[in-house]
Amino acid sequence: MLSLANFGQENRRMIVESHYPGTFIFGCGAIGTVRNALLRLGGKRPIVFADDGIRGSGLSDQLIEKLSLPSGLFSGFSGEPTLQLADSAARNIREGGYDSVIAIGGGSTLDLGKVAALLATNKGKISDYFTTKREHSSLPKILIPTTAGSGSETSSSAVIKCDDGIKRFVVGDDLVADVAIVDSNLTRSCPREVAAATGIDVLSTGLEAYLSKRATPFSDAYAVETIDLALRCLEKSVANADDAEALDGMSLAASLSGFASSTPADVNICHCIAETIGPMFDIAHGRAVATILPFMVQFNFEASQGRLRLLAHRLGLRDERILVLRITELVRALGFSTGFRQLGVPRDALEQTAKLIFDQRQYEYLLPEINPAPITFAGLLKLLEDCWNGVDIDILGEHVVQATDGKHARH
Repeated sequence: MLSLANFGQENRRMIVESHYPGTFIFGCGAIGTVRNALLRLGGKRPIVFADDGIRGSGLSDQLIEKLSLPSGLFSGFSGEPTLQLADSAARNIREGGYDSVIAIGGGSTLDLGKVAALLATNKGKISDYFTTKREHSSLPKILIPTTAGSGSETSSSAVIKCDDGIKRFVVGDDLVADVAIVDSNLTRSCPREVAAATGIDVLSTGLEAYLSKRATPFSDAYAVETIDLALRCLEKSVANADDAEALDGMSLAASLSGFASSTPADVNICHCIAETIGPMFDIAHGRAVATILPFMVQFNFEASQGRLRLLAHRLGLRDERILVLRITELVRALGFSTGFRQLGVPRDALEQTAKLIFDQRQYEYLLPEINPAPITFAGLLKLLEDCWNGVDIDILGEHVVQATDGKHARH
């Protein structure tokens, strides 16, 4: 049971402002509600955002058919939105005279739809809105995830990959979906590797929000359920795309993670590193998070041991060590025990990356206010070296290394 006694006075009294999708539609077959949802928003001429994979699957065409309205399609892209892609998408909306946006796909496509809908009604470039307030409201937008991953459909932020290779954020209540349609049937065709990586991202987002120094009873309500669902459903959903209960569980967990991370609790050093080193070396976001997650827990363990023990008990586990072992073994079972070394990151890049995070990125992520353990340069460099080596450090005192034959050796 959630107890206010588990929080310090400052956190108990923290005023939390959170923005939700105007309408949240969840369940198998929910995509069938899209036309009525759009009409309620006043949309008569929507543009659909879908990357090459979704378009190739025929899903975007099926969606447009369900709409039965004059509709445009913005496609021909893949991966995370760049500054140029965001500006191009907004220009396409304005020139086409579209009055609403429907984004269907993974988190990157949903983020692109969000920023394009915002920029279509405002002057300038999307880079102007990393810090500047908007003059006009966003176009109405419907977000439909096809992965159980980023939680973009419920979050109040969008990620942009900048020209320097660094991810930055546009944040605000105008980034929240007017309608989020979460239909786990749409995740059935997600490739196993993608489902595993995005699912670990969900777990990590929930855990990072839970461990935050700015966690509150409000954020915990979302974060704990996110963690519980991910631990129970992720491996099953990856192993069997016909396990409807597991798919539902992960789709719900993803949406809840977006709620959790949109509170002041936010995310911690794990996402900061992933969103720094990932774009620099073309590592998919979920894969980067999966590499870092066990080491993030190790890095913050001493500062968070009491919170981890409480979480373990709420999840029905004996203690915090069993919880950490459960998380580590899930990451390993899904095939993510190799380090950044195997993903193409040169060792001599670690010190430069540590310097960038220590001098700049930790402040952009408000880590001094959020991350449980204090961040020193030496500690950060050690964390990056662990992630590079791919040595999973169990809190139980064992070290797990990736052996040359692909099996795990304990010593």
